[in-house]
Amino acid sequence: MANLNTESLSDLVTTALAQNELSGLSAIIEVIARSVNAPIAILWQVAPAPIEDTLFIVAEWFEKRQKVPTHFHTLHRQSATITYKALTTGQCQANNEIYAQDGTFLAEFGIQSLLSIPLMMEKNKDGKNNHALTLYWTREGQLSRSENDAESQKAQFLASFLLDFYRTLTDKVSYALLEQCNKTLEQLSSTSVDCKQVFKEICGLISNKLQAHDVTIYLCETTSKGNGDYCLQASTLNEPVAVKPKRVLGNKTNLIDWVVTEGRCVRIFDLQLYEKYKMAYAQKYSGLALGEDTLNWWKNTSRRLLDIPIDKELPPISVLAVPIMSGDRLLGVIRCGLTKRSPYYFSDQEKQLLVLVANQISQAWSHRLNLRNIEEENRTLTSFVSNLASLNTYVHNIIKNHEKLDQNVFIETLRNDTFTSALVRLQQSINNVNIAAIRLVAEDENGQYLYFAHIFGDVTAPIGKRFYLHETKADNQPAKAGVLVVKTGEPYIMKDKSDSYYPLQSFDAESMVIAPIKIGSEVIGVIDVRSDIPNGLSSSVVSIMEAIGLQLGLYNDLFDKVVKLKQSVHDLKTEQKNQTQTYEDFAHQLKTPMQQLNSRVRSLINTYEDDSLPRELAYLRGSAAKAQRVSLGIRLFADLTKGKPLRPDLIVLTADWLRKVLIECAVDQENAVDPSDNLRFGVNKDGLPSLNRATVQADGNLLIQALNNLLDNAAKYSYPNNTVEISCGLSSRRKNFYISVVNTGLPIDNEDREQCKKRYWRGHQHQLVVGEGSGIGLWIVDNIMRAHNGELLINPNPLPKNCTEVRLQFPATLRY
Repeated sequence: MANLNTESLSDLVTTALAQNELSGLSAIIEVIARSVNAPIAILWQVAPAPIEDTLFIVAEWFEKRQKVPTHFHTLHRQSATITYKALTTGQCQANNEIYAQDGTFLAEFGIQSLLSIPLMMEKNKDGKNNHALTLYWTREGQLSRSENDAESQKAQFLASFLLDFYRTLTDKVSYALLEQCNKTLEQLSSTSVDCKQVFKEICGLISNKLQAHDVTIYLCETTSKGNGDYCLQASTLNEPVAVKPKRVLGNKTNLIDWVVTEGRCVRIFDLQLYEKYKMAYAQKYSGLALGEDTLNWWKNTSRRLLDIPIDKELPPISVLAVPIMSGDRLLGVIRCGLTKRSPYYFSDQEKQLLVLVANQISQAWSHRLNLRNIEEENRTLTSFVSNLASLNTYVHNIIKNHEKLDQNVFIETLRNDTFTSALVRLQQSINNVNIAAIRLVAEDENGQYLYFAHIFGDVTAPIGKRFYLHETKADNQPAKAGVLVVKTGEPYIMKDKSDSYYPLQSFDAESMVIAPIKIGSEVIGVIDVRSDIPNGLSSSVVSIMEAIGLQLGLYNDLFDKVVKLKQSVHDLKTEQKNQTQTYEDFAHQLKTPMQQLNSRVRSLINTYEDDSLPRELAYLRGSAAKAQRVSLGIRLFADLTKGKPLRPDLIVLTADWLRKVLIECAVDQENAVDPSDNLRFGVNKDGLPSLNRATVQADGNLLIQALNNLLDNAAKYSYPNNTVEISCGLSSRRKNFYISVVNTGLPIDNEDREQCKKRYWRGHQHQLVVGEGSGIGLWIVDNIMRAHNGELLINPNPLPKNCTEVRLQFPATLRY
């Protein structure tokens, strides 16, 4: 008997390893059945919830080929008492004296005796048997023994391997399918490939492996994180009722829309039993309520595809729908249904296999969306830089071609059709985003307020409305989002309509961002930007809108300075000819910011790389900030040239305020230098607490101007691959507070330390440096420090070779 068991086991193993399809389970069962001369063998499984007390056929084998009638594909406990007893007790059950009533399963096949062997999956959490292999004999006396005799034990021995082989077969089929799917999905790494053709191949692979007439895939095609429309990619069916072009959230009357809404798997064991267990399904799958039209479509389609006459019963209709997830984001859905042959049910194995395929699709589709997003950002940057150059050229031409400009030239420019068109082209670089309005800060007898300087498109904003900066809500927060941006200097993002600041009536938008228009740290207005999709504003969009805000701030500041400078030039021309040199100085200082910015923009257009977007955008914004800093010094330069004394508006310096200034100046300067120089600007904050022990007064704007001039010099004359160190603290005698800038680069000789402070003076080596230096930076700083009763010190202490220290030294009074 042992030899027979060994021989039968060898046959079982050989047969099991030869199978490559899930239907091969029948061939494995056949080996067990033939080993004990059983002409019929069926692997039963307990039906999943909410179906109660029911068995369904997982695999079947008949020695004489025949078809199981439709109504026998599931058996209730009362119709399968022996098999259910085996499952309940966990013991084999035999019956060799069956007297079956007409119309029963046993009578249908003429069964005289049977042996039911309970089997349990290792992963079954409740420890109950959920599978049973039942062997049937059709001739009387064929099983004239108990379940404990040698033949029965042989069957039990072989059956004990069945589920392990089933799992192995499932893994084998899964691996083959996943490998095929992976090769097919690799095509998505090219953005030029036809996605729908790729997913058509995927549907065909799944249909072949799971023997399903229906395999349908929907995917979200938007790159934003918010859930959007789910579009049909491919289907093995061509049925408009069940294969709609798009699916949306909120519908629970069909399987795909339910998965889109809930983001969970759904399996209907048998749609023909749906009405009976409708309430249980609605509870298990929160709110699922399949409509009559949906059920009828499945039944009619099954009848047509399986070629079943109208007067014949339909086989079971099992359907699966699995979400395609990327983290917590739903990317799409796979639906699988309408099996081509017996067994007609999708068990846990098919469900797990479909989940694995969904995971593969998720990875491939996420990568595809990322590639698409990168391409969109690259196109955005290219278009943005190109249009920014056009906008700069337009503003430059206004400055160059008008001898005298009106005081309101900035507002007039905002409303100019040519400028507006250029600005619209600039924002059109960004998908799904539109500039709605530009609001500027003004002042009347009631205080400062925001007003609409220009409105774009069909926005129905209250043009005459004034948003006062002092108005607050009940929680003492600014009453309007635009006012909040003016006060904080940071963009405000409204992702959806639930935002408490959301101005839907005015802007008719799904999401918005309000970006500041800045001159240095001063906010002079805001840009209202809207999107027609929820969560449609990515971080790159916000960064670009900030850059546009900086650009508009630069234009306003340049126009303001140009108006004053052109007026000054006009007056000087009529007063005295010897002011020609001063005019040239002004023109030089004015042109430098625009020339530098235009030059960098053109360079970006020609040389940027795909992975350099954040760095290049930071450089662009840093250059704009630098241009603003240069333009801010023009008025100061003009006043000093005319001999007007500086009158500082003194404030008491605090550690928090100075920390913010030092860091912002360092960051702006670092962003403005050429990245290839690898020049860093570091801030040592150790000396800041000394401001808590001493009183130091200074004009904040003049201090920032002086510090920026020192940092500009350090950037121009430092050697590459070095760090410019910025520090502060009390002097050794505690009578002065200093801000120090130390760099490694072109040195300043001791005999030239006082010469540096003279107007137009530049050292011999420094004159060889290509750039915009004109020898007035330290002259301006020296005048600022004299106005504060302070001092500009150059190399006050011994330093290593090639190191230079420049100090701003202010009077200080100790408080204790």
